[in-house]
Amino acid sequence: MKSGYIKIIILLSLLFVYGAASAEDLSHIPGAFVDIGYGARPMGMGGAFVGLADDRNAVMWNPAGLMKLKDQGVSFMWAKQLGFIPYNYFCYSRSLGEQYRIGGGLIFSGDDLMSETTFLISLASSLAKLNPFLEELALAMNLKIRSSSFGNNSDGDPDRVTGDAFGYGLDLGLMWIFSEKISFGMLLRDLLNDITWNSSQIELGASEYSESVPLEWTIGASYRHSPSSVMVIDVRKALYKDVEDRLIVGVEQKVFKIIYLRAGWGQNIGAKYSNQETGMGFGIVKQLKNFDFQFDFAYMLNDLKNTPRLGVSLNW
Repeated sequence: MKSGYIKIIILLSLLFVYGAASAEDLSHIPGAFVDIGYGARPMGMGGAFVGLADDRNAVMWNPAGLMKLKDQGVSFMWAKQLGFIPYNYFCYSRSLGEQYRIGGGLIFSGDDLMSETTFLISLASSLAKLNPFLEELALAMNLKIRSSSFGNNSDGDPDRVTGDAFGYGLDLGLMWIFSEKISFGMLLRDLLNDITWNSSQIELGASEYSESVPLEWTIGASYRHSPSSVMVIDVRKALYKDVEDRLIVGVEQKVFKIIYLRAGWGQNIGAKYSNQETGMGFGIVKQLKNFDFQFDFAYMLNDLKNTPRLGVSLNW
């Protein structure tokens, strides 16, 4: 019975994926609102997190994973992508009884030359009320509002292009907690989305056009060997001819009482350009009187520019 429901959900998702992937012939490598990988803990594991999604970062990686959380808390991440683009990321989640979880997130990147802001709301629900056999299955969605502005730098040319953008996005997540040790996850990022860009220049006047952020489909699995050790495997399936399948593997190991060591690796599958990326990092978790404090650090190594990420979380 449970496997039948899961097959139906996956089949419907594939129909949506096929329709969205066939809709355009434009380039499907995003140039704006790029997912750089948010959260120092997930990126310390190389970006393998969809199949685990067991902390506040589930808001971005797989909102269905919020059903694993019983408490409430906040997480913050800072990164300087490629050494010059600042990113600030904040997320929050809490329980709404046994049946629901709610979360939210905010991403701000860039400067006056060009800035991007994404605000999102997450809602996750167990499917136990539909059928007791579905107690370990959760569905979730993210509703995203996006905005951008560019050309507002005071040192720019008087005839520079200026403008703004506004749009929306919808993610769908699935989490199957198969056992205490094993879970499976799936994320359809930007299943529905659209962004309208407005620009103007003294000589050319104003213009407007719309485009979408390319859809991403990721499936993953996690295996918790012990309470202090976990392994995650994610596969990002290519939906367009100019995008490659990608495999990502990550591990986390608790050492001593408060320190977690992490590592991960990812690369394209069956492509001439492997685009390998390696992540490594650590976390320190300290239980205080009224809340838990967590500091996370990740360092990403790739062909373009190595990038550190710093994260802080409070859970209560």
